[in-house]
Amino acid sequence: MTKRTLYFFAFIEGAFVVSIELLGGKMLSPIFGSSLYIWTSVIGVTLFSLTVGYFLGGVLSKKNSYRQLYFLFSLAGIFALLMPLIRKIFFIQFLDMSLFTGCIVMSLTLLMIPLVCLGATSPVLIQLYLSDIRSAGKIAGRIYAISSLGGILNTFLLGFIIIPFFGIQIPLLVSCLVIMLATLIIPGRKLRTTVLFFAGFFLISTQMILNLFEKKDSAAFKDIYESEGIMGQLKVVDFVSESGALNRALLNNNSAQSIITKTNVTAISQYNYVHFISSISTLKPEGSSVLLLGMAGGSLVYEMQNQKLNVDVVDIDERMFYIAEHYFYFQKNSTNLFVDDARHFIRTAKKKYDIVVIDISSSEVQPSYLYTVECFREIKKALAPDGLFLINFQGVLQGKSNLAVATWSVYNTIKAAGFTPYYYAFSTNRTDDIQFVSSPNVINIAAMDSSRINLCCTQNKYVLDVLKNDSLKSSMSQCEVKPLLLTDDKPQLERLKFETVVNSRNLIRMEMKKREELSR
Repeated sequence: MTKRTLYFFAFIEGAFVVSIELLGGKMLSPIFGSSLYIWTSVIGVTLFSLTVGYFLGGVLSKKNSYRQLYFLFSLAGIFALLMPLIRKIFFIQFLDMSLFTGCIVMSLTLLMIPLVCLGATSPVLIQLYLSDIRSAGKIAGRIYAISSLGGILNTFLLGFIIIPFFGIQIPLLVSCLVIMLATLIIPGRKLRTTVLFFAGFFLISTQMILNLFEKKDSAAFKDIYESEGIMGQLKVVDFVSESGALNRALLNNNSAQSIITKTNVTAISQYNYVHFISSISTLKPEGSSVLLLGMAGGSLVYEMQNQKLNVDVVDIDERMFYIAEHYFYFQKNSTNLFVDDARHFIRTAKKKYDIVVIDISSSEVQPSYLYTVECFREIKKALAPDGLFLINFQGVLQGKSNLAVATWSVYNTIKAAGFTPYYYAFSTNRTDDIQFVSSPNVINIAAMDSSRINLCCTQNKYVLDVLKNDSLKSSMSQCEVKPLLLTDDKPQLERLKFETVVNSRNLIRMEMKKREELSR
């Protein structure tokens, strides 16, 4: 085998490691979420598996060890191909575990064997290349550099192109096919072993392809759309509520982002905050410009369109626009849609907006980099001098929990950015949506135009509460904690909301288990 061929194997080994890590992490997201702690577990298991592999490769490596190289690559390809099947078979057993234990055990189950095999290939490749002990350092450096280059290039390909357009299972199948085909150029392999490995590859890949077209529905739930991409798994599900109504939900990693009544083709949301924000928006006249950060099912855009507001919508996941239009009755009309990261769009915005709304979450996690004083100051620059800054935030006002610290820290950070902040809580003593309504100036709630409030909102208890009682609060009299100032340097929101993230994900996993049992 030539030295260039050995470099080729180093390159695809590095690329395949990244494929397993990223695609495996995305496979876990629908079960365990996508918080920092989950990715920490995945990265930790990846590094542990590679460490074991490096040690094993050192033991296996010996001169002309082509057979070891063949077995390591073939086993990595076969076991990586089994990852979707392993998740399908074992995930329900891990649903009863704690979030951390379940994630680490599932990560080990999915990732460890193929990553150990791949980690072991680098020492074997170095041994195959090595002819002079004095050049050992130089050769090892080249092998690891080329392996890392393969990982870097594949990271960009997977993150920016392949996963957003093709999901998870097809890229995994192609990656495994590439590595299996590569083994055909390794000398010293036995024909019987090669046939056996490729027969296993064919059987597993056939089952994997069949699973892509398999739909599991129950009497209560029907999956009508599913896609894997940049923000994880997106599903559109029709289900029957306890009252017997037929509803439709958008799920991001099995966390509900939008819910409407399916029989009502006006995209009216079942979430109170949607009606609250659209009603508060009547503080601005018809024709005002709105920047909405976060699309989901498009219910909020629909209500603002009815109020004759000009809306620019920003979402990093292009699938959201397709889902809103095809499954949630969204009509673009004069709305402008932008595929971009919210923070990047704010920084580069040339336009001044009358209203800016943050309504973003990745499954149950609200991105902490949007809730810093630096980001809020950037939003202030993008606002008209008397503009409105609205945030939908999941938190709690009362008590001394970390979640209460998180809520009041957002309030404190808005104030530090130069806004006059107000807040409204649908519930003060439990976790619920909290609305932050802010402006560089004092807000006159009496200026709300009740004649422009959508019909679906006119009987909403919380909208009526604001209209009748002027119940937006600016006093911190309910605050029982010492709020923090959230900054880019110390984005502590995810830490403060950790307990809520865990509780939310546990509820989601209980619901997943119930649905799985109903579908069997």
